[in-house]
Amino acid sequence: MPYMRLAVIFIGFFFCLFAKAGLGQSLVEYKVKAAYLYNFTKFINWPEKELDSFRICILGKDPFGSVIDPITKRKALGKPINLVRALKGQDLAQCQIVYVENVNDHARDLNRLKHPGVLTVTSLETGNENASVRFFSEYGGMIGFVIRDGKVKLRIKLSELKKSGLEVSAKLLELVELVKEDGGN
Repeated sequence: MPYMRLAVIFIGFFFCLFAKAGLGQSLVEYKVKAAYLYNFTKFINWPEKELDSFRICILGKDPFGSVIDPITKRKALGKPINLVRALKGQDLAQCQIVYVENVNDHARDLNRLKHPGVLTVTSLETGNENASVRFFSEYGGMIGFVIRDGKVKLRIKLSELKKSGLEVSAKLLELVELVKEDGGN
């Protein structure tokens, strides 16, 4: 039953934050991913830190466009959400969540992101998830989005989250596929 409750929360939030009729598949995919990025703020515990705002950073090419902008009207950890679009790895240590669309283009930046309290998220290559996960894992990647059966699914490397001082709630763990140390599932 907790799985169903969490699923209802995610679906409800998705429709409240991003509802529009007649959306293309790609647009829907990024709306779902944006909703997940916001919901991570509710189901992952960050180390205590004085924050003026909760920063969600998009590294490199921004696949969300304006779809993710409504997230800035929300709060995380009682702080306003600040959305930062960064072309390179500058100042990403100040982010609480860093989303990278293409890991291959930003491996060096990701490698420098091994700071306490920074959650790294990416989209994993559909059809080649295991190779993508291994590559992402080598650089400290924590959560990967995978498209399976037309739905956005999550793969989490729990050991990397723990190294960063992040704790994942049991409710979120019920929805994900865990990635082993070697990058496999």
